[in-house]
Order: sequence, then structure tokens, then C-alpha cells
Amino acid sequence: MELPSGMVTLLFTDIEGSTRMMEQEPEVMMRLLAHHDALVRRAIEEQDGTVFKALGDGFCAVFNQAAAAVQAAIEIQKRLHTADWRPFSAFNVRIALHYGEVVLRDGEYFGIALARIARLCALAHGGQILLTQAVATLVKDSLPEGASLKDLGILSLRGLQRPEHVFQLSHPEIPSHFPSEGFGGVVTTNIPARFTSFIERPGELEQLKAFFVNAQPKRLLTLLGPGGCGKTRLAQELAIMLTPHFGDGIWWIDLASISSPQLIVSKILATLGLRETDGTSSTLDYLQQELRTLQTMLILDNCEHLLDDVAQTVERLLHTCHNIAIVATSRAVLRIAGETVWPVRPLSVPTRPTSSLSAMAAYESVQLWVDRAKLTDPSFALTKENASLIGKICRSLDGIPLAIELAAARIGSLSLERIAIDLRQNLRFLTTSGARKTRHDTMENAIRWSYTLLSAEEQEMLQALSVFSGGFTLEAAEAVAFQNGDALDCLLNLVEKSLVNFENTSGQSRYRLLEVVRLFAAERLAESDRIAQVHERYLHFYSRLAQDAAQGLRGSEQAMWLARLDTEYDNLRTALHYALDPETRLGLAVPLYQYWYLRSRFTEGRSWLEGALLRSPKIPLKLRADALNCAGILAWAQGDCAAAYHFHTESLKLCREIGDKEGEAKAFNGLALTAQKQSDFPQTRYYLEQSLQIFRETNPRAAAQVLVNLGGISTEMGDLVQAKSYFEEAIQRLEAVGDKITLLTALYNLGELHFQQQAYTYAMRCYKESLVLLQNHPIPALQSRIFDSLAHIAYSAYKSAETAALLLGMAQVFVQDTEAVGLLTPQSRHVQELVEALKAQISTKRFTELYAQGEALTPSEALAYGMEHIDSYLQLASDKC
Repeated sequence: MELPSGMVTLLFTDIEGSTRMMEQEPEVMMRLLAHHDALVRRAIEEQDGTVFKALGDGFCAVFNQAAAAVQAAIEIQKRLHTADWRPFSAFNVRIALHYGEVVLRDGEYFGIALARIARLCALAHGGQILLTQAVATLVKDSLPEGASLKDLGILSLRGLQRPEHVFQLSHPEIPSHFPSEGFGGVVTTNIPARFTSFIERPGELEQLKAFFVNAQPKRLLTLLGPGGCGKTRLAQELAIMLTPHFGDGIWWIDLASISSPQLIVSKILATLGLRETDGTSSTLDYLQQELRTLQTMLILDNCEHLLDDVAQTVERLLHTCHNIAIVATSRAVLRIAGETVWPVRPLSVPTRPTSSLSAMAAYESVQLWVDRAKLTDPSFALTKENASLIGKICRSLDGIPLAIELAAARIGSLSLERIAIDLRQNLRFLTTSGARKTRHDTMENAIRWSYTLLSAEEQEMLQALSVFSGGFTLEAAEAVAFQNGDALDCLLNLVEKSLVNFENTSGQSRYRLLEVVRLFAAERLAESDRIAQVHERYLHFYSRLAQDAAQGLRGSEQAMWLARLDTEYDNLRTALHYALDPETRLGLAVPLYQYWYLRSRFTEGRSWLEGALLRSPKIPLKLRADALNCAGILAWAQGDCAAAYHFHTESLKLCREIGDKEGEAKAFNGLALTAQKQSDFPQTRYYLEQSLQIFRETNPRAAAQVLVNLGGISTEMGDLVQAKSYFEEAIQRLEAVGDKITLLTALYNLGELHFQQQAYTYAMRCYKESLVLLQNHPIPALQSRIFDSLAHIAYSAYKSAETAALLLGMAQVFVQDTEAVGLLTPQSRHVQELVEALKAQISTKRFTELYAQGEALTPSEALAYGMEHIDSYLQLASDKC
């Protein structure tokens, strides 16, 4: 039979005292050994195991299934226990089981797993069955009837750096009581057993271990984080790694069940096996005296509800007991001298969809989801079909381990789609089944535990903060969530207690609630009488922000305002939902129109505008006219010319009715864009001239935009001299007012004019200036068009078909997954002609390869390549001169 390799279950046996027995009765011993060998081999083979080595008085066997190895071990001990071994009283056989990786080479096994099981077997008593943590985890839910596992703690195995968490396998038909002495390698500890795999944040354990084993070791480490983030499990894994470094053991003290500060020291004493004093000295004095000479570590789990008293106790112990170290897990810092704080961050989550399974599997949250889902459904696997949804679920749970574990446990009864829906709607979905409930069995209970420790002001602020989506600034928190007293102090208290996260990215300070915390706080807000007031303040704050942004997008701070709107967009979208009456909703939507246009969110913006316009005919005429113009531009961007014409015509009528000259000019400009898309160039020029006449008197910046449009239509009509004049005047005006977004559009259009005249050097210079501005003001359609033009120049001027194919692929980078592709229609015919020419020259296969290479780049990579390409061309042109 061929031996298995890879991950297998190993079973080793060894007869206790066999040498002494052989010396006493050599002939009898040979006969009994033959009986022993047959008995053990038969029990192993009956469970589909394979003996791969006999050691004289023991066997080494391998199994594909851990449960089969466990059954074989029990059968061996049962048969040995009932067999006749006279003249000896018994044949006491040690048995050890381990699950690990082995390598098969030339019929022999190699690997550290063999050394680990051999060391473990040597530590066992005769008649005892020992299992490593790996085997215990695999079989804990499928033990034979009557069998049980007894946690023996952590054993330090001779010659091996990593200690082992060991369990004794017991059964009613075999001896189960063995002396605690004799385990020469046992390190005294009571670290709780772990029956699931640990998903490590890369490098975290090694960094934490280094705190305690370096030249200047730390003595107090606080693992800080909200409920369910994995503090306790991280502390368990850290304790196991550190057991060889603390000769007097590592002791786990769970303070969650302690309600009185007076019981803290009593709990520690009881855990250490020390009796409390008779009253002649304080319990803390007694504990200090006992720990003074020991080299030990205390793990204080769940300190937050007794924070001040735990801090005082820890400070006293560290001051008087110089060889001890303490690890605390808490939702708030202890705030004592020498404390090292380690924030336990959530597991990494997919930030954007990806079709790569290997990339998805690299995220820690996805690893945990798949691992825990397999516990319920062993056939579950990460696939191309479910990867995106798993990533979405993990992202919605913010990578919180407990939340992921609770959600993954539902995979046996619910589809992934249903789990995703329920998670969005119900925090109580994150609960275990069955009657047993602890404060960590549900995410709601875990959060409630922290919530009850807050002051009334902190509770009210947390409730109000639940209205924010995607984070918030201190300014927003002050305006919306806390208008009495010192909002900053209250907010910082919530940060310190791990209920609000502080983030500082690129110098921008923001705060955020984990989604499960936000859901809990939102439920508390809904139960209060403050919800309408909070929503009103929220809507007022973001309406004002949108109005300020609309002004900012017209000036020199466009980049800053675009970035701010990007950051706050989830909040702005939520505010639109809170704006129930059409007038209020349009008051927020109209200022956002330019943002929707610049970010190619045409459908969403048009939906908000049209929905409000249709819901009420009583909207003030000025606001209605503005909203119609905005909807018209977004409809035009989608290619819906009929709707765009209707919106702008209606707006023009209203503006004339109320005497809004600037509104008239906007409507004329919108009608011009619609006519241009339908190739009605004379009508386009007429509308633009009407618009320009008004804007020259009322709005210089808007006049410059119309000049750009006039330059574009003049170019299409072949009037290149007039077009150039329009563009140059527009550029001069735009540079004066600092409108970089319209400026880059003007530069692009001037480049296109030079391109048509085959003045490629001038065209390249314009494209370069435009691309520089586009780095801070990305407009997907323009970026794509520039790369199309660069491809034409590469082919026409360079005669480089391969470079042209690469550039055409890059053009697609900017319009993937956006609606901006609709703006490219007029140019598509010319691009298709170039594609056909390139395929004819370099072959369809080569074109496809190069196009795919360009398309695979990120926008920043494509921009860098485009700039380098332009510089090379300009240098070449300069050399020729």
C-alpha cells in the first residue's frame, strides 16, 4: 500500500518499562511482544491505518482521517487492558497522536511532525493517550461514544522551540487517571484550549513576542480593541509562544465574570492555586509576596469594566514583583506608567472587487470566513462565483473576527445572498444558535457590554454618530451629534473606549464607527425621542457642505473640494435619503450636480433630480429651472438627447418667465450640447452664441466654458482659425480665475485642433498640460480621449503600431466601470479605423496582446506612461529641430 504524504494523522506507540521487563523474563517477553505486535497492528489496520515503522517495542502508523486514528488508539488500549500478560500484571503502552505535514522520500517519512509526536509519546504515561491541539481540533465534534478530551495544558517538548497544547483522550473502558507528576516538559499554565485555527495578521505575533524576549523586555502590554476584534484569541496565541520564556508559567485570568473590584485579587489567587490570607495581611500584599520571586506572566482578559481597579492592582504588582509580566485585553487603556498599547485592528478586507482568487484569498477576513464556513459545510470553498459576495460580506462586517465567525456559521442553512441581505438589516442576525449565551455569543451583547460602561452623554453621542456613513470629521460630530458641552472630550472618550475609530490618512483626520457598532447605536437612537432632531441637524450640515462645495468647484480650490466630496459622498447620499420633501432634496441635489458630472455618476444624479422634480409641481420656479438644467446635462452625458432637449427647453421657458438671465444662458448652453451630439452644427453655434452673449455680462467663468464649447463646434465645422481664437481666449480667462477643470478641457480641445492640422508637437504640448491637471482632477472621458489621440500620433508620426496598440488599451483604463464611456461615442468610428489598421500591420493576435497589457494597468500607471511617452516625443521633435 502506498503511503500517504502531505497533511496526515500520525499515531505512535511505546511500551512503558519494556527494557526492564526484557531483562526479567527474556523468553516470555519475546512471546508477549509477538502478541502485542499482532494486537496493535490489527487495531491499526482495522481503521485503515498503515504501520510504516516498527521500533522493537512500539509502532509508527499513519492515517488519512484523524477520527480513524482516535478509534484505533482507543481499540489498542481496550484490547491491551483486557489481554492476559502474565507473569506481568499489564502491558502499559503509551500512545500519542498528531496531525501535521510529512514528506515522503524513497519510502521514508521526513518532517518536524515526526519529531513532535515522538517527543509527545515519550512524555505519556503507560496506558495514556495524548493528542496534540491539531488532532483535538479535528475530532472534538466527532469523538466515539463515551470518549472525551481532557485539557492537560501546554507542554514544552524537548528540542522543539514551539510548545504544544496537549489533551488526554479518555474512554470508559480504559484507564483514565494518571499522576500529574512525570511530565518533565510541562510548563505550568492554564491557557484556554483553542479548537479553531488562528488567522494571523502577518507578522503580528512575532512583533508582540519581541516585546518580551528582547534585551529590554516590556512588562505590561495592553491589547486594545472593540468587542469581537480578536483580543482574547490573540492573547492565547501569544501566551503559547511565550511559555518557554517564563519558567514559572503563564496564567490566564478571565475577569469578565468579576463584578466587584474587591474580587480581582481573589480571582488571581484562585487561578494560581493560592489560598486567601487569614486576615493578618491584605490579599494584594499576600499576592505580591507570592509573586515576588517568580518568573511568570499574567494574562488579564476583559479588563474594561474594572479599569481603574485593575490599573491600580497591575501597577502595584509591577512595582514590587520585578520578574513578572502582564498582558491585558481591554476596550480601553489602563493609563499607567510603562504600558505598551497594541491596537488590535480588524482583519484585512477586500477594498475593491477582483477576479483573482489568489488575491481574494490573501485577505485575512476571507481566510477566516472560508475556514469557519467549512466547520458548518465541509464542502464549502472560495470560488469565482462566490468570491465577490464573500468579499462584500467581509467588508460589511469591517473585518471583525467575531462577526465573521457568527455570520459564516449560518452558511449551512442560508445562502450567501440571504446572509448579505440579513446583515444589512439586522444586527441580531449575528448570534449563535442554541440555548447557551454568553456576552460574546452575539455581537449585540459584545457591544452592549461596552455601551453600558459609558456615561449618559457618551451614550447619546454614540447614538447620534450612528447617522454618519463612511466616517465623519470633528466639525460634523460637533454640528450633528453633540451640541452641548465639549464635544471633543466626549468623542475622544469614545475613541479611547474602542467604540469610535480614529483615522488619519494623508493628513486628514476622520472618525468612524465599525458597522456593527453603528447598527447597535442606530437601534438605540431609534428607541429615543431624538431621532428626528438628529436627522434634521445632519441634513442641515450636509446641505451647507454641498452648497459650499458648489462654489468651491468654480474656483482655484477645485481639487480640495472634489477630494472632500469624494470622502463625504456616503454621507451626502444618506442626507439625500433623509430629505423627504422634494424642495429640500433638490436644495441638496442641485449643488451636487457638477460633482456627479465630473465623477461620471450620471444615472444616480439624474435619478435624484428627476425623482424630486416629478414628486411635486410646487417647487419654487428658480430651483425647478436650475434642477431641469442639471438633469439636462446629465441626460446629455448619457446620450439621451431627447430627454436633455426637453429638460433644457423647459428650463429656458421658466427662466424667461422669472427673468433669470444666467439660467437662460445655462439652458442655451445645454441645448447647444444636445444639438452638437445630433450633428446639428449651425443650431449648436446659434445656441452657444446666445449663451455667450449673456455670460459675458454676468459670469466670466461660465463665459469661458461657453468659449471652449464654441471652439469645439468651430473645430468640427472646419473653422480652425476661429476655433483657435475661442480656445486661446478661454484659456486666458480660465487661468485668471483659477478654474483648472475647465482649463484642462480647453487645453485638450486646443490639442485636438492641432491634431487635426497634424501639428503633432503642439498637440502633444497641449495634451501634456491637460494630463498634468487631470492627475488632480480626473475626468475619465477626457483621459480616455487623450490616449486615443496619442495612439493615432504614435501610428501616424512614429509609425509605431505596437505603441499605438498599447496606448489604445490604456485608454480603456479610465472608463472601465464608469458611465463616462457614453461620452466617447463621436470618436469611436475613428478609433475603430485605427484598430483595423493596426491589426492589419502587426496581426490581430499581437494587437490583442498589447491592448490587454495596456488595459491591465492602473490609471496612475497609465498616466505615468502617457506622460513619459509625450516627453519622449517632444524630445525627439526638439532634437530634429
